[in-house]
Amino acid sequence: GRKPLSRAFRNRFVEIHMGDIPSDEMKTILEKRCSCPPSHAKALVKIMIALRQRRNPHGVFLGKDGLITPRDLLRWAERGGSSKLALAQEGYMLLAERLRNDAEKAIVKEEIESHLKVTIDCDDMYYGKDAEARAMLTKAAVKQKNLGLLLSSVAPTKSLLRLLTLVSRCVQQKEPVLLVGETGCGKTTVVQ
Repeated sequence: GRKPLSRAFRNRFVEIHMGDIPSDEMKTILEKRCSCPPSHAKALVKIMIALRQRRNPHGVFLGKDGLITPRDLLRWAERGGSSKLALAQEGYMLLAERLRNDAEKAIVKEEIESHLKVTIDCDDMYYGKDAEARAMLTKAAVKQKNLGLLLSSVAPTKSLLRLLTLVSRCVQQKEPVLLVGETGCGKTTVVQ
């Protein structure tokens, strides 16, 4: 954790300070723990290094972990990706979509695209005819009687399709999700 413990409490223990995991060791961890191909592991570590150098201007107190943490990197590797584009899209959904500032999202997107040498098309990823959320809505329309929700009353807006895609990816990976937003923005609808 980041909360400092009292000196009286700390004096009862032998303190061992943990440093950052070296890049070559992080690459090995990604390969062994996440079954990540060596080329993908190497690219992910390079992206983490680049994002740590860029830092998050709005997360002054987060330091080098403002845009990405080792835990984020492990989660990204566990999501996998059969191609560089799929890997880039997973990284964007995981890292950029939690940021509130569009400038910060652009930084993450730029670094991912430059290191993986792909172009992330968010419109196609979230709203395209083959988008995951559209397929989910079509499939759910068939089973709508069991859901207790009339899908004819759900408007497939861009924000709903984006949110549905992001939540779906987290659920598929068994990752915890915290939906934060104003009343009426679609959190309950997406969960239903």
